[in-house]
Amino acid sequence: MSLKRYLLLFCLLSMTLQATPIDRAAIIVNDQIILQSEIDRAVLQIKQQAESEQLNEQALIKQVQERLITDKLQLALAKSRSLTISDLQLDHALEKQAQQKNLTLEQLRNTMTPSGQPFATYREELRQQMLIAYIQRARMLSKITISEAAIDTLVASIEQANTQKVKYRIAHILISTPMHATNTDINASKQHAEELKQQLDQGADFKTLAMNHSDGAEAKQGGEWDYMDIHAMPSLFKESIKKNQPNTIIGPLKSSSGFHLIKILDIQGQQHVYQEQVRCRHILLKKSPILNDQQAQRKLQTWLKNIQADPKLFAIYAKEHSQDPASSHQGGQLPLSDPNVYVPEFAKQLKQLKVGALSQPFKTVHGWHIVQVQEKKTFDQMNQMHRNQARQMLFQRQYMDELQLWLHELRLKAFVKYIEPIQPDA
Repeated sequence: MSLKRYLLLFCLLSMTLQATPIDRAAIIVNDQIILQSEIDRAVLQIKQQAESEQLNEQALIKQVQERLITDKLQLALAKSRSLTISDLQLDHALEKQAQQKNLTLEQLRNTMTPSGQPFATYREELRQQMLIAYIQRARMLSKITISEAAIDTLVASIEQANTQKVKYRIAHILISTPMHATNTDINASKQHAEELKQQLDQGADFKTLAMNHSDGAEAKQGGEWDYMDIHAMPSLFKESIKKNQPNTIIGPLKSSSGFHLIKILDIQGQQHVYQEQVRCRHILLKKSPILNDQQAQRKLQTWLKNIQADPKLFAIYAKEHSQDPASSHQGGQLPLSDPNVYVPEFAKQLKQLKVGALSQPFKTVHGWHIVQVQEKKTFDQMNQMHRNQARQMLFQRQYMDELQLWLHELRLKAFVKYIEPIQPDA
């Protein structure tokens, strides 16, 4: 132990001796501390979420301690790299949470009051969660490489499947084995998993067992995962899950990280996605010191009348006068695109106009336009959607394993000291 850590430990022990029963230093993590109040608050939150579930107090405290340790390590790493979450980013995340719950931001703030948690505390905890998620993703992006060939292979597999996609929602229990585990360690974990499977077969509640026994990242949510495509799941799970129906208990399945128990909670279908794309051409005039809004509108109105009389004039006016550098040299021609890639006013015109129709002059943030719709096509976007899904699936498939390994490495390299409470003299 370094001299710096000895001094930190001495100071913290001195603080603990003088501390009131309300709070104390509970764990040293490198040069940081975890307060007992942090542990107690996290435990209470999980108990409130679990409602009437029967939880193993000691197992719950141990899970919370380990999570807080890895959180501290990740936040320290973020700080060392000068990474922050701005107030603007935080406010946006809070507004999104409120919208998802059909609440205003003020109503979301008021929901904090009954639970006894100050909104300012909730806000800062969310900031930390966002920072941890950011550094985790940044780290995984640097470690995980997805090749185009791998995407092609997965897309081919997806497109051979039924046109109606299927998603699964599962619950998961992981009984982990230590790194460099001995046969004794492996057998102990296997026996533990088999005992849990027997309890589940006899009607035990999966959520309660996951909260009490699982070493998985989602344990505090009862082991429940969000809806997921079969291809995004770990390879070990796929074949077993595909063959079964909701409420089936699967496992134990052995992997390098331990033994897994799975319950299929629900199976959900997915349909094709169709998108209309539009080919068009336009003329743009921008407001300037020598051209005000009224003058630009009148000039376009004059050109529009001339174009209606002679359609060949559209390309001529665009080449000579349009102030859109990307399209003017092509007679105002824009590529076949989803209308929604343009600003809202422009997109609205493209959606409303019929093929061949010309718009009246209209204004956007870019200036004044006239536009003509030349072609509309409806495409099945499933192939592009499959490619996007395949990329995400391949990333997600590696993500959890790589993340667990990285967190394990952080934990192994860290100095961690548990501080026992000082017992008063009799």
